[in-house]
Amino acid sequence: MAFVQSDLDALDAAMRGGVKSLRTADGKTIEYQSVSDYQRLRAMMLDDIAAASPARVSRSIVVGHDRG
Repeated sequence: MAFVQSDLDALDAAMRGGVKSLRTADGKTIEYQSVSDYQRLRAMMLDDIAAASPARVSRSIVVGHDRG
């Protein structure tokens, strides 16, 4: 199961609200028991989201100037 941004948003909202379970975008229910469970789940979600995102291409332009 790949997590999406809305799953991460729901997890963060649940944690802020003191709720220990949530339903993901694909309808599955996830429960966590402690803050360390929450942190592990959040890290898994971030990894899934990053893996599904297209690779970012860094582009830079170097401009030279000569007063000649």
